[in-house]
Amino acid sequence: CIVDANRALLTGLLTKPSIDVIDLGIVKDSEDALEKAFAQAQKADVTISSGGVSVGDADFVRTVLEQYGTLQLWKIAMKPGRPLTFGKLSEQQPYFGLPGNPVSAAVTCVMFVIPAIQHMLRQPVPVRPKMHATLKSNVSKLPGRIEYPRGFLQQEENGQWMVSTTGLQDSHVISSLHKANCFVELGVDSDGASIGDVVTPTLIRFRSSSRSMRKIPRVPSSLRLWWLSESVPIWVALQVTDLKLHRQTWVISGTVVFSVPVMVRNLTCPAVFMRVYQHH
Repeated sequence: CIVDANRALLTGLLTKPSIDVIDLGIVKDSEDALEKAFAQAQKADVTISSGGVSVGDADFVRTVLEQYGTLQLWKIAMKPGRPLTFGKLSEQQPYFGLPGNPVSAAVTCVMFVIPAIQHMLRQPVPVRPKMHATLKSNVSKLPGRIEYPRGFLQQEENGQWMVSTTGLQDSHVISSLHKANCFVELGVDSDGASIGDVVTPTLIRFRSSSRSMRKIPRVPSSLRLWWLSESVPIWVALQVTDLKLHRQTWVISGTVVFSVPVMVRNLTCPAVFMRVYQHH
């Protein structure tokens, strides 16, 4: 039995007030079934599928797309997510063919599909913050492609940022996403990383969790934040810079990311960690 994880996973990632997700169900592994599914999706602004984009005997996405649309990209030098496909149906409608493994589907959706949809909606496309951290576990890799092992980033009591992988990194292991709050970026020429190496995590957030990045004082309930930019929820450090002007600067690992006006009352701790959401 193969569990249908991708439908719930991708629906959760894509469902937003500005996006209506239309679920066309599971498509059989045949060219006829895929043609019918593409025809059903013609009224949509974007078509997204998962699976069937590789080179197996039952992978027909590329064949059908080349017959009824335009194939513009097939395979990228990235792990997870190598079989990513992009093209157009009916000459106008963008099509994303995501890999079938759930981790690969989720990562390519977050890194390619969601930013593309935000651009189509003329919404700001947030730049995911990067920082430097010391690796707590070995990561193996071959040169030739960029890789994004899932990791958990936290700050030690001495202030040092540390990151470890979230266990088994195979593309079918959904728990590697569930436990993660970052991608550990390993460049194309990298041959892996060892314990103690300084790496570049990219902050993400796939889930809600009571597991904090470090033990810190509770955020005062009187702290209110209005943030006018749309973004994926991320972990950031709030540093008080000028209470008189009621303005705070958001910093990550010493780098100023952006500055926003806030209302602060009875703030009892000089720095806190919190999740940031768009204010409605």
